[in-house]
Amino acid sequence: MTKIKLLLVDDEPLAHKVLERYCQNIDYVEIAGHCYDGISTLNFLNKEKVDVVLLDIQMPDLTGLELLDTLKNNAPKIIFATAYTEYALQGFDYDQVVDYLHKPIRLSRFIKALERLKRILLLEKDFNTSSKLQTQESLIANQPDFISIKDNKTIYRIAYTEIKYIQSWGNYLKFF
Repeated sequence: MTKIKLLLVDDEPLAHKVLERYCQNIDYVEIAGHCYDGISTLNFLNKEKVDVVLLDIQMPDLTGLELLDTLKNNAPKIIFATAYTEYALQGFDYDQVVDYLHKPIRLSRFIKALERLKRILLLEKDFNTSSKLQTQESLIANQPDFISIKDNKTIYRIAYTEIKYIQSWGNYLKFF
């Protein structure tokens, strides 16, 4: 699996340092950037693609929840990292939310959240891959091996293997 690209979003520089140190201990995580408010996060996400945003809820300008409302369905996966437990239930109203970490965050709990994220991303990747294959297979399997041609009020079914060539006659086709 490729590395998970993570964006740290928190208005407290100390939180960035702690979470960055945690991320450095996990080999499948790459920090894509740091943002300290909702507006800079919006700008960053418009330029860069990330797999997950480690998001604080209480920030200046836009809260984490308002940021999610702004992003709608285009948001990457979200792991909330906040000192406010009263937003936990509200945070899970969003499909993108994977986990909710309460500050101060223990390393073991942080790793558990990232493992959950990794499983979800792998499941989504497997699902998308298998659904594409199934779609292609069903298109091939559902292809008829004949063509239906209407002549006056009669419909003829002609196998593709029986057609040598087709000739255009103005608004009509002639099958040989």
